[in-house]
Amino acid sequence: SGAGAFGQYETIDNVYSKLLGELIEKGLLGNQGVDYDPYSGPRMESQVIGIIQDGSRTDQAITGQEVEIVTVATPFYVEAGGEVSDTGRIITTNFETEIKIQDVQQPIPGLIVHIGRIMRGHLSDGFYVNLEVDDQRRWDIRRNHTATHILHKELRAKLGKHVTQQGSLVAPDRLRFDFSHHQAVDPVSLRQMERSINEAILENLPVAAEYMSRKEAIAAGAMALFGEKYGEVVRTIKIGDSPNPYSFELCGGLHVRASGDIGLFHFTSEEAVGAGLRRVEAVTGRYAQKYVMDRLLLLERLAMNLNSPVSELENKIKIILEDNRSLNREVSRLHQTQARIEFEKLLQQMQEVNGVPLMVSQVRVPDMDGLREMADWFRDRVTSGVAVLGAVVNGKVLLVVAVTDDLVSSGIKAGDLIGNVAKIVGGGGGGRPTLAQAGGKDPDKLPEALSAVPEILTRNLRSKAD
Repeated sequence: SGAGAFGQYETIDNVYSKLLGELIEKGLLGNQGVDYDPYSGPRMESQVIGIIQDGSRTDQAITGQEVEIVTVATPFYVEAGGEVSDTGRIITTNFETEIKIQDVQQPIPGLIVHIGRIMRGHLSDGFYVNLEVDDQRRWDIRRNHTATHILHKELRAKLGKHVTQQGSLVAPDRLRFDFSHHQAVDPVSLRQMERSINEAILENLPVAAEYMSRKEAIAAGAMALFGEKYGEVVRTIKIGDSPNPYSFELCGGLHVRASGDIGLFHFTSEEAVGAGLRRVEAVTGRYAQKYVMDRLLLLERLAMNLNSPVSELENKIKIILEDNRSLNREVSRLHQTQARIEFEKLLQQMQEVNGVPLMVSQVRVPDMDGLREMADWFRDRVTSGVAVLGAVVNGKVLLVVAVTDDLVSSGIKAGDLIGNVAKIVGGGGGGRPTLAQAGGKDPDKLPEALSAVPEILTRNLRSKAD
């Protein structure tokens, strides 16, 4: 009976289990639930037998509403094994109602729901409809799925039999493949595998699906994948002719008719995603063509901007980079020369604070390294004294304080001085007793901070004297 048949399903107290039980009880669905056939083609006529809106069962819906639709049968593929669900549309046979299908799910065994928005018209239980998968998108997915099988084969051939699939994503715009391997795959190996994969594509190897017992498939050499649960009867995908096919795997997904349908394969990335786990991403077909075309156009634009043929672009860029390095070295030399001239002038303008020689000034340097270099010059040239130097670089305040060894022995420390100066420019810092550095957020207050240095040093000297 219907009730007995429903007993095989998990009786979850929710809208899905109640709906499935009702449909089986009424004889609208067989004991196996919705007739699921994504393999025969992208179109099918069927009947609406259930509508869910906002988590509740309803018997009708109107334009603009988000709905979940159950039909007696469906050609839409439900996400499984890393392959994403189909999208498409459902149209009533009188063409008055259209539903854009954005996702397809199987919330419980036996029940498949088409998730979408009613674009026009209204929908009721009992309506006869045409279910139409977005076939162009599906073909993009097919290409990527068959490509993962070829990729798996070449990874094991190139890297070793220890390589096994650990996860995947098969989407229309790309494929992602996780596999066990102890180190990064170098660019040369990736290019070699890419070449082998494209050679297999060019051979236009036949791709065939066949059902057989699980034991028979494993005995024949079919590869069973990571963590998958298989029934007694399995679906296999064979690439190439028997008795020695190129690839032979257990798989319930959608595939191309021959490897040549893939068109083109190109890796886009390789990275680690865990200990002993690598990930590659790639594009195929139309997306691979777009990927390659975008980069060819980029090369052409670069060649045009650099006034060089594409064939000579690499050497042209090397020359430009070397010229740039030479210019940077010359700029650094000029900065250092300018800083040295400025430092010599500052030596002549030093003041005394309670008998302590003090150099304090805002200087022009490209970075903190330039400031530290001037502080080193100070310690090399001045036997006893304090230097407080500041600069504004890229809108930020940089400060450095240098104190000679004799004054450190007297209790004057660079870190104490720079902390008080940096507060005025909204920053902070620290360092060794002889050399400290800081940063600040308010460049407009740098003159004020440097003007306060004599008073800060005076307070410091008094505190040490006390």
